[in-house]
Amino acid sequence: NMGFCRLQSDNSLLVRDSPPRTIFSVSVDDMLVASQSRLGCDKFRRELASHFDIKSLGTARWILSIAIPRDRPQKTLSLWQTQYIL
Repeated sequence: NMGFCRLQSDNSLLVRDSPPRTIFSVSVDDMLVASQSRLGCDKFRRELASHFDIKSLGTARWILSIAIPRDRPQKTLSLWQTQYIL
């Protein structure tokens, strides 16, 4: 289990609280990883790659029809579903 615990409120989300805190979401054949640091994401990818053949697609910009705009200088990340309100 690589130290992750599945959330009872959402079975597709798993969390590892040991520093750096890392969260990942699984949806069919897609996975989204978030961590308090890039090292956390890199560590997770290395661990997963030791068990499975994986392909990283880089920084997420969309997942499940949700846009993920990010402003690194401002340290912000947003979730947008504009297509549903237009």
